[in-house]
Amino acid sequence: MPFIKVLLKNEIAAGEMKNYDIKENEITVVNLSGEFFAFEDRCPHMNSPLHLGSLEGDEIYIDL
Repeated sequence: MPFIKVLLKNEIAAGEMKNYDIKENEITVVNLSGEFFAFEDRCPHMNSPLHLGSLEGDEIYIDL
């Protein structure tokens, strides 16, 4: 699968995350100190949207 550009680096500050809908797939993009990570927007344990959680360090916490 080819890469798809979804944002510019300055659109997400360090320590923040944003949700995007890309070709019918929801992804979350996280900026961890200038490194960007993209992944499916679903918690595999709780089936909850990750972008609604809170980013603490390099972990996302889902509030019940």
